[in-house]
Amino acid sequence: MFVACFLDSSQDDYHLKRYSLSSLDLFISELLCEDVVAVESTGNTRYFIDKIVYRVKDVKVINPMQFKVISESVKKTDEHDAITIARFLSKGIIPEVRMKDKKTSQIASLCRPGTSLSSSALL
Repeated sequence: MFVACFLDSSQDDYHLKRYSLSSLDLFISELLCEDVVAVESTGNTRYFIDKIVYRVKDVKVINPMQFKVISESVKKTDEHDAITIARFLSKGIIPEVRMKDKKTSQIASLCRPGTSLSSSALL
């Protein structure tokens, strides 16, 4: 489940919409080629970016450790966070984290403690 905040070009008017993972295709279909999307960095961020990057102008990945406005918010709701992210994005002041490319990310996941390779996987 995620909440999207669509901010109009005047940056005064917005609307919120809640999506489930099963309705991700609906979210993607509503994106425009001039849209810029900001998403918090989580375990599912790579999957989400891979699904939307071809539909939008740009995707910004937020570094949650540097975006204290969200992490230290008193009013911690998905809706409030989505509005805050949209407003900061519109002003160009989102603290970004650089994402590894897909191949590097896959290699890194194999190198984590607890990950094992069988000999058949190496062939």
